[in-house]
Amino acid sequence: MSDPVSLQIVHDTRVDPRRLKQASRAALQQCSAEEGNRLTIVVTKADALRQLNQRHRQVDGTTDVLSFPAADPPVEIAESARYLGDILIAHDYVKAVAAARHIDLGDALCLLVIHGTLH
Repeated sequence: MSDPVSLQIVHDTRVDPRRLKQASRAALQQCSAEEGNRLTIVVTKADALRQLNQRHRQVDGTTDVLSFPAADPPVEIAESARYLGDILIAHDYVKAVAAARHIDLGDALCLLVIHGTLH
């Protein structure tokens, strides 16, 4: 079976892909998500989340995480995994906040992945 969580890193940064995927899979398991459901985690820059925040929430400011649930397909496709949606994380924003609060960056990223997955 293929991994239900895919990870895209949009800019050059250090993240532990194994840990982020594990956090998301654990959240899916805890909320009893159906086997085969899939989602994508995108690690990007704060500016990208700011633009998305403005476009989709009419909030002119950056944020640490945004979740975009996938719409249900217009027809049921037999034997296909359900795509749950996308989680976007502003790595540079999270890094700055974590440093200011003396929080481990990996822990902060995992918390946001869990938060985004549960949305």
